[in-house]
Amino acid sequence: MNQTVIKYHGSQAVETSVANQELVPAGYQFTKMSLEVDQDCHMRVNGQSLFIRAGRVFNTEPTDPAITSFVVVNEGITFTWIAV
Repeated sequence: MNQTVIKYHGSQAVETSVANQELVPAGYQFTKMSLEVDQDCHMRVNGQSLFIRAGRVFNTEPTDPAITSFVVVNEGITFTWIAV
């Protein structure tokens, strides 16, 4: 019987960003992701710029396009995230 192993990625604790921090490890893509930020900030998702307000949660679902790149543009943003 084959078992599917799902590898979860994400925060072990609250993280603080460095400028242009990439969250997607090389060679991976995420089909589902959730990120919560504590300050207003700018992100780039698959190259597209986005603004996220403090306290908001960014979520994707398996029916959304896969995430191959997720960059926290600003330095000093505290956040937590999880992805598969």
